[in-house]
Amino acid sequence: MNTVNKKLRDLERSVLEFPEDNEINLYIRDEAEMALHERAHKIREPLQETVKDIMFSGKLTFEHQNAKAEEVLKQLSEADQVVIDESEKFIRYRLMRLLYKQFSPVFPKTHYSEVWQRIFWFFGEMDKLVIAKPIEDSEWYYNRNEADPDFNDYKWWNQLEAKIRDYYSEGVFTEESYEAVERFFDEKEAEFIREYWKTHPEEHNEHMENINRKLKSLKG
Repeated sequence: MNTVNKKLRDLERSVLEFPEDNEINLYIRDEAEMALHERAHKIREPLQETVKDIMFSGKLTFEHQNAKAEEVLKQLSEADQVVIDESEKFIRYRLMRLLYKQFSPVFPKTHYSEVWQRIFWFFGEMDKLVIAKPIEDSEWYYNRNEADPDFNDYKWWNQLEAKIRDYYSEGVFTEESYEAVERFFDEKEAEFIREYWKTHPEEHNEHMENINRKLKSLKG
């Protein structure tokens, strides 16, 4: 097995780390990663037109779209799905870091983490929009009758929002959904700090002693 094939297998098994920022450019130089994306494209290609017809025909309710989409996905083997998932993971990470590299330098370094959080939030919300948009279209075509004298536009939009929130409790592109991302990052940072102190007990003890000394001096 040559080096490219071995690395490609590692990519498919999700055992390789993402590339460093200085390795992320618009052009993918890694042959194994490129081969992974090409393989994923070949797997998806026969299904793409079918999926487009399902999602954008305007002739199916959201529930029918979902049922038909599940039928299409059943055509994929478990191995094919792994290839697609890994390819999407790498492409997504590259796009996110390219955006970060583009925009973070125009902000003070103290705001770099906020830039990354907002990019992370945007990509997550776009994932949710894949479901939210067909719900909106379905409701628009099948559950909106402006000719009805009792029709209330505000009520209709509120009902649509409630239906979307049945799938995503924080909504899509809302203040709540961004706060959820902030909580996620706070939890990850706290987890990292706990793990660091756990593996560096001497530093943790010294840190706590310094805090206790400062507290005593303040009391004094």
